[in-house]
Amino acid sequence: MATTRLMPLHTGKGRTVGQAISDILDYSKNPQKTDNGRLVTSWQCDSRIADAEFLFTKNQYIQKTGRVRGEDDVIAYHLRQSFVPGEITPEDYNIVQDENVGKWGFFEASSIRKVGNKYVFIYSRNGLPEEPTGKNYNQLAYGYSDSPEGPWKWGGIIVDASGEVIPDGNGGYTRTFGGGNTHGSICEINGQWYVFYHRNLSTFARQAMVEPITVEWDEKAVSKGGEVRISMAEVTSEGFFVEGLNPYVKHSAGIACYLTGGASITPAYSQDTTTLPVVNIRDGVIAGVKYMNFDLEPPAEGEASLEVELKPMGAKARVSVYLRPESAVNTPVEYDEEGNVVSVGEGSFKLGEIELESDMPSEVTTFSLPASEIDGLDGRWGVFFVFESSRSSTICELYNMQFVRG
Repeated sequence: MATTRLMPLHTGKGRTVGQAISDILDYSKNPQKTDNGRLVTSWQCDSRIADAEFLFTKNQYIQKTGRVRGEDDVIAYHLRQSFVPGEITPEDYNIVQDENVGKWGFFEASSIRKVGNKYVFIYSRNGLPEEPTGKNYNQLAYGYSDSPEGPWKWGGIIVDASGEVIPDGNGGYTRTFGGGNTHGSICEINGQWYVFYHRNLSTFARQAMVEPITVEWDEKAVSKGGEVRISMAEVTSEGFFVEGLNPYVKHSAGIACYLTGGASITPAYSQDTTTLPVVNIRDGVIAGVKYMNFDLEPPAEGEASLEVELKPMGAKARVSVYLRPESAVNTPVEYDEEGNVVSVGEGSFKLGEIELESDMPSEVTTFSLPASEIDGLDGRWGVFFVFESSRSSTICELYNMQFVRG
């Protein structure tokens, strides 16, 4: 049993912030208490220059917020824990004993689950700067152990709420949904494992999400090479409809899981809300719903069409509708020499176009698009909307969509 004390640390009189941070770290790294530094470890900083890194971060905070609180400002926290002699060794206290310790990127919001004969530690992860997706707070990740007290082994990332990660051709990557931290965990329901998490619609609006995952574990102990393996989920619009959405029922644009170009989903806080429209749609926006299951039986016979509810905003514009197979995840949008979209991913094709005129009334209107091509489709396909206009301001809003027959 440890006695724990969390102490706020201040600059104090007669010291600069830099001097205070340096003094605090020198006290923590006292050679007489750390076996001449052997027991000093660091996380997301270099212990040799941690004072400079602390000061740099503090200066960034001041530049962004303008907050300077003088000698009473909290510049760091010191966590002290004391154990009964012989209860624990310095080596055992470092509960993350892992060759992949640098990958953890712990941010916040952790919880522990019992999975088989092992324990899984799930937390909100801070992506690392050297990773393809860069520094972000969009991930749930996990570690595993034989005991809830550790030591823990790094497992991997369970879900990234920013959606697909697409190479941009210049060595960087494009994210397909807005960023922001996420929280959640995993649960088994009727034999199927799920990850529950949230994505961010705006600074103060979070939308609950769920995706199916696979979870496997070995009977042998982690200390003897046993593992817990959790698949990384794809961010979709499906929720608990793990075989794909029924294309023949109306779906809100608020379930779009692919949204680029600055558009956003309108949050709502009423139980009476029937749809969450996609707004701030300008030239170049792409919105995608993944996935519709075209193996499902249609409710009626006849020619297929896609009904799309849009609210024109006084602009002449074109809305191109594409269908994209699920195999195209993480593949880039392609453009012609004039900058026009010709593909929203490998294997995608254009279903048709909706023309908006500048004199159309600014009210929610249903547009119908022939969709006979879906008769030849099998399995799960995404429905993508590409918005194009010479106007730089908002051109329309997207409300609902539904395939119909008759």
